[in-house]
Amino acid sequence: MKDDLSREQEQRGTSQVLVWGMSVAVVLILLSFVWLVVPISERRTDQSAGGRSVQTQGTSTVARDTPPPPASSPNASSPATVGRNQDITASSSASVAFTSQQVDTIKKFAGSAPQVEPGTFTLSVGAAVPRNVEVHDMPGDLGQALPSYARDQYLVAGDRFVIVETSTQRIIAIVPIS
Repeated sequence: MKDDLSREQEQRGTSQVLVWGMSVAVVLILLSFVWLVVPISERRTDQSAGGRSVQTQGTSTVARDTPPPPASSPNASSPATVGRNQDITASSSASVAFTSQQVDTIKKFAGSAPQVEPGTFTLSVGAAVPRNVEVHDMPGDLGQALPSYARDQYLVAGDRFVIVETSTQRIIAIVPIS
């Protein structure tokens, strides 16, 4: 640094450094604001646009074939639970492997079962059922008609009978009942 600058030159240099510093600070503040706001608005407009969010029926082979990780919950974000959930969704199929007699039994039962408001959460295979949504244990007569689902739970949402895996609270099958 030079020691022979006049006081006026020092003040001009200091003010230039302050102006540049403030300019950088304003740009950083604007960028952080954009970073915080843009993803929120995208989430709001794209909230129900998932490929499986309007699924009307289906089942998952992974949910039937793999045991849940220990101490799992539908809100768990551990790699084991997230990976299993991805497997459930990836293995879901659009067709339900129930006989016509099983479907008739489900339809008869669903007519008298308590209803859940269908718009309160995503109804698709692999989706977690919120804890505040009431699910019911599979009754004995329905469990006999659906032996592979006898230990699971169910809910009726609109025109769909939804089978929920008890240990993870995830949807494993959806049967249209209309």
